[in-house]
Parts: sequence; C-alpha cells; structure tokens
Amino acid sequence: MIVLALADLNGDGLLDLVMGEQMGKFHLFYNSGTNTTPVWKEHDRTTSPLKDISTSTSSTGAFADFNGDGLQDFVCGEGMQSTLPTMYYNTGNATHPSFTMVLVGSDPFAGITLASGYYCLCTIDLDRDGLMDIVLGTGTLTWLRNTGTASSPAFTKDETVFGNVGSLGNLLCPAAGDLNKDGVPDLLVSEQTGKVKYLQITSVAVRRGLSISGQYQYAEITGDSNPFYSFDATQNPGVAIADFDSDGA
Repeated sequence: MIVLALADLNGDGLLDLVMGEQMGKFHLFYNSGTNTTPVWKEHDRTTSPLKDISTSTSSTGAFADFNGDGLQDFVCGEGMQSTLPTMYYNTGNATHPSFTMVLVGSDPFAGITLASGYYCLCTIDLDRDGLMDIVLGTGTLTWLRNTGTASSPAFTKDETVFGNVGSLGNLLCPAAGDLNKDGVPDLLVSEQTGKVKYLQITSVAVRRGLSISGQYQYAEITGDSNPFYSFDATQNPGVAIADFDSDGA
C-alpha cells in the first residue's frame, strides 16, 4: 500500500506530498505547480527534512500542528507492527521544516497498547475541541483522542466512536475531511480489495454543534449515497483528502 499525506511544508501556499512505502522510508515531493494543477517533484532524500525518519516496514504518516506553534508536525507509525506511533515536532520554520522526535519522557502515546498487525493513520479534530486527534485503521478503526493541551498533546484510545460501523474490510487506510461541508469531519476509508468507504457522524446534536459525550458515532454511507461507490483501485489503495481547487471543499 502507498500511504499519502498532504501539507504545505514550505510556506508557499501549495500542497506538498509525502509518500510512505513498504521499505519504511518517507519520500517528500514539493509542489512546483499550483493547487489546481499540482506538479510534484521529489526532493533529494539526502537533504530531505524527512531523511532521518523511517520505520522498519510499511511507513504511514500524517501532518498536523500538535503543539500550537503554527508549524506542521509529523506523526508516523510502523505499518506492520504493534509499535505505537511516533511524534516529531517541526522545529524548523514556515519555509524550511525540520523534524525532531518527541522523547520518551514526553511521549504523548504513553499507556496506549495496540494489537499486532498493519495500521494506517490520519489526523482529525474529531470532537472539534481545537486539539488534533488521530484515527488508526487496522481491521477496524480506532480513535486516539487528544486529551492534552494545545501545546502538549496526550492521547487516549477510544473505540466506541466507531461502534456502529460494521465490517469495512482489511488493511484500512483512513483520511479525514469535511466532504459534505456541514462543519463535521467525515472519513474516507480505503480497504484491501480496492474499495473506498464513506463514513459520516450520524448524531443530529453533534451536527448542530453540540459537544455531547457519547454522541460521536460514525456510520457508513452505502450504495449510491457514497460518491466513491463505483471506485475500484483493484488492491490496497491509499487515500488522502485535500482542497486542490481552493473552493473550500
């Protein structure tokens, strides 16, 4: 599986691309085109800000500002292991990123255990509290809820939010975005056979902006109501969501 992550890493307003791969490396592609017509060129790995970041196999990663400094931080994981994700703060600047691993004593994933097996991850503010959370995809989906602060993340595992979602397949790879522009984050989830599933939060209260405990429940949107219903990538697709044409969607 090719795992994709998008973020503006050099401050030019264009979405850059990072690609994980089976050997555990991360490849950075800067966008030299436009957002509507991107042209991605791979950055020299010997000088890439991600050159010292790797996993033992099947790298997966995503970007978000986890410590409130306005820079895109990086969280990555061992795709085929039970190893917890690793957080890297961006200690560079808006035009020249540089990533430094968060040390064990400050590990925001302390106390979390994961079952052995493949996982893919994405970043999302699922409960809309202003703190970036993480969703892991394995054979099921798991919410790592950020219960820390704007400058110091800390994650707890919550699997109830996907309790109403039936089987989605194997080797799940999630991506987050507000696809129907209702202010609530949706999820696209690709799976091993090449299909892409579409998940929405079903609670009317949450959709009205009320943060009610236990009401963050996702459900799969099926059939023709899923705009990706007919999509078929044959096997193990990665998926990412971004606004390429700057129309807010």
